[in-house]
Amino acid sequence: MRVTQTGKVDTTFGNYGFLIYDTELSSQLSSVTFNTDSNILVSGHVYTSPANADFFTARITPNGQFDTTFGLNGIIITPLTEYDDIAYDLAIQSDGKIIVAGTASENLNADFAVVRYIPGYITIPAYIDEIQNDNQFIVFPNPISDNQFTLQY
Repeated sequence: MRVTQTGKVDTTFGNYGFLIYDTELSSQLSSVTFNTDSNILVSGHVYTSPANADFFTARITPNGQFDTTFGLNGIIITPLTEYDDIAYDLAIQSDGKIIVAGTASENLNADFAVVRYIPGYITIPAYIDEIQNDNQFIVFPNPISDNQFTLQY
């Protein structure tokens, strides 16, 4: 939601002042920042199954729409482990690379996790065998889990 300087809902942003990303399961945003072209970057986590959360990063245009030139329709979901991966903060480097920091859990142990997104990378769901054997792509993480990965092209 965006509000005006007078505290009223700014109906020119998103859908009458709101942008809602509807997930089938729970999700939570934990960080927000702006890049040099006034786009809004947010990060947090989204549950992709009842027992698995993944890093969630999205870029939103100044008018409140997902930036479709970023990730897949404005969103990057990054699975780091088969359990809960929770993003807590994000920053933008001077060269435009995005850093997201949080935790990645294996079983009940949570470890620090830092991911850097480089312009030109996207996250897409795909069939692993079709892409992993093609030498013109670099796939992260390796091994891939939940058929989601980051693809350098």
